Amino acid sequence: MHSQRLLFVPSALSYSKEFNFDVGTAGSTGLIAQTMLVPALFLPNAPAKAALRGGTHVPMAPTSDYIERVYLPLLRRMGAEIEFSSPRAGFFPKGGGEIEFQAAGGLMSPINLIERGRLTGLKVVTTTSLLPEHVAERGETALSKDLRGYGVPVDFERRDLKSTGAGAAILVVAECENGIAGFSSLGERGKPMEGVAAAALKAFQKWFASGYATDEHLADQLVLPCALIPQESVWNTSEVTEHLRTVLFVAKQFLPRMKYELSENPDGSGTVRVTGEPNSNF
Repeated sequence: MHSQRLLFVPSALSYSKEFNFDVGTAGSTGLIAQTMLVPALFLPNAPAKAALRGGTHVPMAPTSDYIERVYLPLLRRMGAEIEFSSPRAGFFPKGGGEIEFQAAGGLMSPINLIERGRLTGLKVVTTTSLLPEHVAERGETALSKDLRGYGVPVDFERRDLKSTGAGAAILVVAECENGIAGFSSLGERGKPMEGVAAAALKAFQKWFASGYATDEHLADQLVLPCALIPQESVWNTSEVTEHLRTVLFVAKQFLPRMKYELSENPDGSGTVRVTGEPNSNF
């Protein structure tokens, strides 16, 4: 607590082809996966495999559903070859969920997410564990009328996964001609599934009305992969968060030849430009 310095002394890079981590709690496997995915793409004996155990749907972190359906499609657009699965869910506070991935291919293509284009489709992913079937049905029903009003196909996917603890989560994915965004909401004790659905819907509606290309979380998650592509990547976001400002600053400390520009607007939105450091130094 209250420390003012971070000293990072890396050891020799491990060229293992398989990595296994058990958090031992409901700590986020999604954050660990995002930490590992980008460097795993550059290991010389790719593909690298990883198995992570812990929380998959927990507060203050990307869910496994978000990583699979929002984050990874953009990494693949940049050149990554990634296989991903989450066979078990891990809800707070028990955890015990699982994420598995295999990564190869490096990162080669910059991204341009200034114009998102028209909305082409919506997907609702409802993940539950150890709950009656009607819980997921109620979430879908609560979303159905509002989402169908956008005039695009709406795909409902229901996942009932094994888990050590009961839980529920909803992800609304907005697919556009030139972009993708996701909006998650987690269930909790005393919160009806209709309320879980309403929170995800409200976040989607706010983003859609803004006209910007990325959601506030994707905006900061794009920094690390783009920091390793030597051409300029650019994207805008409906909200410039402290997370985005922080990750830009921290990435620059590790990659001094990276260049970035963050332009903020009076309404809190903004545009990010990142020209990465050549990944030959990775």
